Amino acid sequence: MDTLLRVRSLSAPEQEEIRERLGPASDPQEIMQRVSRVLRDLSHLAVVVQAPRPESDAVSHLEFVRLRDDQLLAVIASHSGQIQNKLIPLDASLSPSDLDRINNYLNGLVSGLTLDQMRARLVREIEKERESSARDSGAGTGAQTGHGRYSCVRARRRHSARRAVQSPVRRG
Repeated sequence: MDTLLRVRSLSAPEQEEIRERLGPASDPQEIMQRVSRVLRDLSHLAVVVQAPRPESDAVSHLEFVRLRDDQLLAVIASHSGQIQNKLIPLDASLSPSDLDRINNYLNGLVSGLTLDQMRARLVREIEKERESSARDSGAGTGAQTGHGRYSCVRARRRHSARRAVQSPVRRG
């Protein structure tokens, strides 16, 4: 195999040519086509360029956007620039401040993880929260311990997170 392919560094003019030919582009499909053309032209070989599978692509940002009182849109941006979204029905209403807290919490928790790692991490967090809630309920009611509002928000957060991880995310 070593005799079939010799790897060398690109010269400065070659690097500049690649930069110019790729240029700025925001559409992932257009970027893939440009990369394929450049590689084909430079190597004089057949080229196949494939985007990372969503399952193996790291999440750069996660956000829930309210569409209606009973529905959220989960928007997941990946490090490769792909955007995925999923509609999530809500059984309980969330205030805008609760939704902001959920978004901030989840971004801190899952940023940099793949979708599979994100699901596993959220399942672990939900289990830890259930155990914590069970311990709290054994010590007294939310009103007695001063955690009534907090427990309600945690329950909503768990429910929304559970719905988000129960089924795979599909591109919108």
